[in-house]
Amino acid sequence: MSARPALGLLFLLMFVSGLGLIGSQVLTNAFIVGHHPAELRGRAIGWALSVGRLGAIAGPLLGAAILSSGLGVEWNFYLFAVPGVLGALLAAAVPAIRSRSADPSADPTADPTADPDTPRVSA
Repeated sequence: MSARPALGLLFLLMFVSGLGLIGSQVLTNAFIVGHHPAELRGRAIGWALSVGRLGAIAGPLLGAAILSSGLGVEWNFYLFAVPGVLGALLAAAVPAIRSRSADPSADPTADPTADPDTPRVSA
């Protein structure tokens, strides 16, 4: 690296990057809550956190493999961009859910005069 920043600046930049990493996980959880029905949210957050942990394990291994292979440091950026772009594309492909309870016309068999707390018996 040709730039040699002051140690204080380096610590400040590391602190800011850590905030961004933690914030991205919180935003992922919020994204899941807004895009999955209530009965699937726990499972979806569990899967997302699991995949994140796998990435936390595989990332340093991939970085070490790149550096030990003799490739330049820039290859870290090139190869780590692939999972980032793939994750962004997959997140964009998740459709937003709409609440059915807010729209009574969503269920054509619903009786508008029925008490919502009374269980329905199907014939």
